[in-house]
Amino acid sequence: MDKKEVTICDKDINILDDPEHSILEDKLFSDIEDIDPYQSVDLVERVVAHKNDFQKVEVVEQSAELFPDTASDSSDGSEALENEKNISESSVPNAKQESVTENNVTVSGGNSAQAKPMLQSSSTIEGCVLRHRLDPEPPRSVLDNDGVVQHQEDDAVPKGLKEKNKIRLIRKTLDSKPVDVAALRNLAISPGGLINTEMRQRVWPLLLNVNTKNITPKPSHEEMLAMSKTYTQVVMDVNRSSSRFPPGIDDHVRMSMKDKLVDLIMRVMLKNKQLKYYQGFHDVCITFLLVMDEDLAFAMVDRLALGNMREYLDETMERTSLLLNYIYPLVNKCNPELCQHMERNDLGTIFALSWVITWFSHVLGDIKRIVRVFDFFLASHRLMPVYLSAAFVLYREQDIYAAGDEMGYIHKCLSTIPSDLPLESLLERAGDLYLQYPPIEISQDPMLIRMNRQVYEHFNRIDSRNASRRLAQQSSDIRSRMFVKFTMWTVTAVVGVAAAVLYHAYRGQEWAAVDIWSPFS
Repeated sequence: MDKKEVTICDKDINILDDPEHSILEDKLFSDIEDIDPYQSVDLVERVVAHKNDFQKVEVVEQSAELFPDTASDSSDGSEALENEKNISESSVPNAKQESVTENNVTVSGGNSAQAKPMLQSSSTIEGCVLRHRLDPEPPRSVLDNDGVVQHQEDDAVPKGLKEKNKIRLIRKTLDSKPVDVAALRNLAISPGGLINTEMRQRVWPLLLNVNTKNITPKPSHEEMLAMSKTYTQVVMDVNRSSSRFPPGIDDHVRMSMKDKLVDLIMRVMLKNKQLKYYQGFHDVCITFLLVMDEDLAFAMVDRLALGNMREYLDETMERTSLLLNYIYPLVNKCNPELCQHMERNDLGTIFALSWVITWFSHVLGDIKRIVRVFDFFLASHRLMPVYLSAAFVLYREQDIYAAGDEMGYIHKCLSTIPSDLPLESLLERAGDLYLQYPPIEISQDPMLIRMNRQVYEHFNRIDSRNASRRLAQQSSDIRSRMFVKFTMWTVTAVVGVAAAVLYHAYRGQEWAAVDIWSPFS
């Protein structure tokens, strides 16, 4: 392992030689397979205490070296960039020595009461705001007074050059034996994502650990028609999804893609008959179909249907509602006033339903932005769509207030996606929220517990009503069956009596027509 250092003010601590910091070493530079794949291990944390007792936490990452003219290539092509220059003693004249503990960063100088709120959201190494930058000089990420990450972008390197070097790094990672999937996750999460379709075709299956060798064969058309109710709904949704196809394509190509989309969805539904199709699932499927061939798209969607999107394919919306409830505690952590405003106007979570269950593919419109979001979600925690929803709500704060106190206006405001949406910034904010407030912490939030209780009660009432309806329907069916039987018996008896009367009447007419004296004539 290369020697790495943590710089604290003007004092360099060699964490590989100092036994006191062995735990910190484990946190920062442990093997990537042993940590959360959604977090980077290449970071240097600096704590700066200013003379006016105002503390800031800077998180500076070490990105993979992409530019061969600035440094020689290493054996694996991923040599870390040099750390930023140490903060000199002259720039921070009154800085005092800080100590690094196992679980948090403690400021020994200055007013500790002031420092505590600043470090509250990222007090642990795992809670630090991580960046996966590929710029030659990574931009700084600084926590401001509100704990919000402010980024200083570096536009010195042309975008095209960044993309070419990133593609080179992705290919190197793919060609390694074994493939470093954790590194691919970092590349997919980092700004720009996986860049192009070719890279996505190769990386997406690895991110989901999809078996591309044994793919279930395509079912026959007759098997699809056997699920008539689902098939009809799928066809209707696909016919309404013309806007999702690339503009300018010929009509016959569009029709062919629609047929493939119907086949893809029905293929998943037939293989997993316990799943229930929902409107919007076709938006997810078409995204994969636009990136890869039918078989690979099926393998990806099938894996998602049984994994990240399993809750959305239930018979009821109960589990989906429970996931959507995470938005409010996240917003409340960052902006309590905004959360109260939303609750006061009974906004609910229906505004975010299409965002989460379609992975934003229904509302973004532009396929380039959609696949960028898919890069991020496929490489992240399954709840990341919820975190991105919370980030989007926080971003639209002023628009929400401007909509007033009418729930309908607020809902319309959030349903309208701005054309100039800063997508990369929102993805970074979602990642920050995930690291600062992980799902395990939010799951214990009193607000979420209260909201989930309301969901349980709501669906219990629905279940009770459905049970009553089923019981009433069963009683009605029994009465109906008895009535039908009684009617059939009555009709049968009447017909039998009528037949007997007619028979005897007919026989009587026959006897009356016989001349009994004719033999003696």
